[in-house]
Amino acid sequence: MKKVLLTICLFMPLTVLAETQLGFIGAKSQSVYKATDSKSVSLPNVSYEGENFFLRLPEIGYRFFPRRSFQNVAVGLTYEISKFDPDDSHDANIRKLDDRDDSVMASWRSHPIE
Repeated sequence: MKKVLLTICLFMPLTVLAETQLGFIGAKSQSVYKATDSKSVSLPNVSYEGENFFLRLPEIGYRFFPRRSFQNVAVGLTYEISKFDPDDSHDANIRKLDDRDDSVMASWRSHPIE
């Protein structure tokens, strides 16, 4: 019973301050390439919402106008988990593909943003 409660507490977001949250994110996905295994990943879930600056892992960004403005423009960076190693496959055609590493993507948004 103690293990179940500990597990629930670890995966439930904890509100530290009114605009800050802390927790864990876990995901498992099937590979789109044949003869390769599914991948799983876990990341910390840290969220902070300031007037202009925001951090919602895996995204970090900046709003040009205060948070509650009717119109807003935001720019940000997002961590993309897209690692692929063709050596993990037993298929000869898949092994001919290039390696792919995780990357960082730049973004911008222009609309009514919370």
